[in-house]
Amino acid sequence: MKKSYDLALVCGRRPELIARTLESFHQNVFPHFSFANVLVNIDPFCGDAADGVEVRDIVESYFPEAIFFEPESASFGAAVKRLWKNSKSDILLHLEDDWVAIEEINSKQIEQYLINNVTSVADGQRKELD
Repeated sequence: MKKSYDLALVCGRRPELIARTLESFHQNVFPHFSFANVLVNIDPFCGDAADGVEVRDIVESYFPEAIFFEPESASFGAAVKRLWKNSKSDILLHLEDDWVAIEEINSKQIEQYLINNVTSVADGQRKELD
């Protein structure tokens, strides 16, 4: 059975970073996935309100239907919890605004690790979650 995917994006008001991140993932990762939902948290750190608007515009240029969360105060932990809690798909791809995709990643590579138990995959290593 084909798995459904959501994308979670944790970011701050850093347009130059999100632009570079999304471009690299657009080249190496996104073409291999179809996302049911794109969930984006823009925390109010770094930059100003105008930078936050620019971040939103950049994300929307890739994902016009993205769902945005823009909390009053910054909290990385709260952002992750918020995005993960709102995911509805079988698999959630978690992405942060200062990551760069340096090689191709496809669903087969991800799904080979996700069997039996809920797991986390980072750097090609499978980790069981308690």
